[in-house]
Amino acid sequence: MFLRSRRGQLIRLHHRGRESLGAVSQLIKPNFYIDDSESRQKVRRVVDAGAHIGTQTLRFLFHNEECQVVAVEASAENYQLLFRTFEREPRVIPFHRALWSESNIPLAVDHPKANKPLNSVNYHAGFVVREPKVNSKERVTSLSVPDLMKLVGFDEIDILKIDIEGAEKMVFGPDSVQWLSLVNCIVIEPPDTSAPGVTQLLFKRLSDLGIRVHVSVSDEYLVLLREETGWRAQTCQGYCKVR
Repeated sequence: MFLRSRRGQLIRLHHRGRESLGAVSQLIKPNFYIDDSESRQKVRRVVDAGAHIGTQTLRFLFHNEECQVVAVEASAENYQLLFRTFEREPRVIPFHRALWSESNIPLAVDHPKANKPLNSVNYHAGFVVREPKVNSKERVTSLSVPDLMKLVGFDEIDILKIDIEGAEKMVFGPDSVQWLSLVNCIVIEPPDTSAPGVTQLLFKRLSDLGIRVHVSVSDEYLVLLREETGWRAQTCQGYCKVR
């Protein structure tokens, strides 16, 4: 599948056909983008945690022309597709790691829909990362937000998009107060079904740090924008032409 943005940028999205239907549907259904057109402060540093096959990474590239996107994906199968899509795109840095509270911990990658047929819709969506058991078939190494920032040379994160199926509870643990003040926008799919209380925890962390945010809802995402950025969360029907 080749995608063309409103500005004419053409990228081939690698996917699994029907099995990737849920992810590919994000190309055409209403979704968010961050509008920085009326601000002197531009979106330049983006972390896409739980990047899957890269549909939201594409959104950032298409709507924020000055940004570099660090795309982090825990699933080896998803990462292979993500890498193939962006291997010639200098603005994307892919990582096969799992965002966590600390780095270099071996974690298991499980799938809650593992009893479904392999060709079912969204079989490869929603991988869950947890501490491994003896019989874990797939493992991945953890990476903390501060260590990720050091690796890619970010002194701030303009947008942290995070959709990691409940592992947000670890990411927004006590140590997150050391780096949350360096994030200008958080885009999160509330994971409270699998990790109850995480959304409330995130708001508490921000409140404790005295960070004021504008909150908006776009499809399954909450968009939390720091007031001082001057950015706006906008909704659009799709974001590129599909052929």
